[in-house]
Parts: sequence; structure tokens; C-alpha cells
Amino acid sequence: MRVPRRLARVGAAADLPNAAAFDAYVGPSGELTVDHVRGIIALHNGSTAGGVQFKIASLLPAGGTTGQVVARAASGGAEWVDQTGGSGGSSSSDSLLALALSEATSNHVATRQVFADGFKSLGSVNTGGATNLDTSEVGYLKPTTSGGTTKGSASASGSTTAPTNGFLIVDRTYAVDNNVLISKIGIYSTTAGSGSFKIMNEDSTTQFDILYTQNFTHAGAGWQDFTLSTPFQTPTTGTLRIGTRFASGGPTGTVVATGNRASINSDPGVQNNLGGFTSDSAGVFSSRYSYGLTAANLSVNSEILPCPIIPSSIAGALRIVAVDAATLNTDLMFDVRRSSSASWATATLELDFLDGGVSVLKFAPVSLTSQASDDDVQWRFRTANGKMVKLDGAALEYRA
Repeated sequence: MRVPRRLARVGAAADLPNAAAFDAYVGPSGELTVDHVRGIIALHNGSTAGGVQFKIASLLPAGGTTGQVVARAASGGAEWVDQTGGSGGSSSSDSLLALALSEATSNHVATRQVFADGFKSLGSVNTGGATNLDTSEVGYLKPTTSGGTTKGSASASGSTTAPTNGFLIVDRTYAVDNNVLISKIGIYSTTAGSGSFKIMNEDSTTQFDILYTQNFTHAGAGWQDFTLSTPFQTPTTGTLRIGTRFASGGPTGTVVATGNRASINSDPGVQNNLGGFTSDSAGVFSSRYSYGLTAANLSVNSEILPCPIIPSSIAGALRIVAVDAATLNTDLMFDVRRSSSASWATATLELDFLDGGVSVLKFAPVSLTSQASDDDVQWRFRTANGKMVKLDGAALEYRA
């Protein structure tokens, strides 16, 4: 009855044997379960029995009666409601659903009415035609940066055996500058892997304050710089270090440099006076940090997206991470068009809700009736005024 968690992010329940068990199951947030007999996908939120269920055939919530429409529920999912006038709910309800499915499955989603992409792969993005596009962070389209100052490890790699996965390694061969606004941290690895990095204050060689932490996924192509979710202002005093931990993958064999370090077998969060570190001279993960960078203005559009209809308008939703304070429709813009048209129609973006550090935006239907007739469409994302804004996902709703 239940397809094992090939599409799930977390969870460890036994397989669900029948429809009753499927509908009663409370899955952890982000888990996706499939009832292939009834044709239902359930997206779980950690509290709702059976999850938020959608018919696979139409990607609409299961249930509903004649005359009802889909709207976004207070929980952030989707639900059938009675239409009482107007559009009957958020114009971005289908887009939000498709974005959730795209994020859960790590693939773009295409149906008769909706296209969505979380950019885990870049098959639908015209990377070659983009201006100032940085794709170094999986799942994000962001502007390139220039200028500024970059400092860090004296060498990228050496001939010392790499640390064991799971250990947080504090590089004590260099100190991070005080009173600077760090926007990027770079890690060197020739093997793909994932983990976390920390900005730390050294109380002693065996005790540290964890000031900042962020997870990363490394492609294994040498130096890779990661934009901080929030730029970090370093304290005016103190001895500051960078710590790196690979949970999986990462440098293997004799490919890291030797240096003074501190290590601990854990992945601590932000806290003060954390003891238990071992101080020695052995393998360290090479790291660097950057501050004073300026974001270029980004322009990137999709490849041509086949549409099953000739759309008269397009509505939709976006997921963005604004590293810099940015004004909607001034510092970031979103355009759509029928692909045979030379001109773009600009959407009016508005904040729908916040999802942790991600802003979920929506836009009402944008008319395409003045453009040349075509059943293929494209989107375009733009930034301006040197703002670092990362596009985490985009969804389009086609309107006949």
C-alpha cells in the first residue's frame, strides 16, 4: 500500500499495510508517502493524521465536492473550500503545492496547469544565457559577487590523513578578522560531501563559543564558497576561528593540510563555553572567509517550457532568501512571457508568508494577451541595486 520512503527526507515508520493505516499515519515534517492503489500523495507536517493528501492525477487535495475550489489552509497546506466570490482563495495555492512537491522530491514538477522547480538540478534553467549567475549552492540561483577581501588557510591541501567524518575540526592556523561582516565561507574538498561550518570564538585551546553555524553540501570540485544565510558581523575582540565538519563524503585519504587544530566528535549549535575539545597538530579542512563583497545584478530565465494550453495569463509563487534587505519589485523582479514574444510581462510580487528563513512570495495573474500566440512559456528572475537575493524555487500557474 505504501511505497517505502524513497522520496522522504526523514522518518522511520514501518510500511503501512492498508488505506486505514495510511490515513492514520502521522509522518515527520517533509516526509512524502504514496498510496498507489488510491492514487494519493501525502505530504506530512508532523501533526496531521494521513498528512495533506493530494490526488496524483491532478495534484489537487483529495476530497472536495462540486462547486468547491482549492485554497491554502492556515497550516500552510491546501484544502477544498466553498467558493464565496472572487477567486475562491489564494491565487497561488496550486503553485505552493507544486513548490512543496518539487522541494520534497528534488525534481521539477510539471502538470497540465502548473510548473514548479526547486533548482536541485538545473535542467529547466537557461544557465548559458544568464548574466551574473552563481549556481555553486545546490538549490539556489543567486548573483555573483566581486571585490571584497578573502582570507583563510595558507594552503588548499596537503599530505595528512583526513579527519574522520563526524568530527568538528577547528583550524587554529589562522584567526578570523575582528569587526568585519562575513558574507561567504569557503571549504576545500576534491570529494563531494555534506556537513556544517562554524564561526567560533576561542576561549582556550579546549573550549570555544559557537557564534554561527550553517549546513553545506559540497560538490567536490576544490574550493567552494557558501553564502551565509545571514551575513555575520564578527566581534570587535576575541580570537576567532573557522570550524568545519563533514558528516558524509568530503576529503578522503591523504588530501588535507597539517596544522594546529582543536577537534570534537559532535555537531554543536550556537552556544557559549563549550568544552571537551582535543588540541593537537594534525589534519585540518582548508577554509577561507570573505567580507566586503558586492553582489552583481542577476538576470536568469528558464528554458522554454512546453505548456498544454495557450495561456492568457500566468500566476505563481516564489521562494527567496534575501541575504541583503531587499524591496520587492525594486530590488528583485519576476517576469513571464509566451516564449515567441520579444517582450516580458512583469509580475507584482507580494509576501505570502515566511517559512523559517525563506520568504514565500506570490503574484496575481499576469496578462499575456498582448503577446504573440504560443503554447510555450518562460520565466525570468532579476535583481538590482547590488542586492544579494537567492531564488530557492519558482512555480507558474497557467490560466486559459
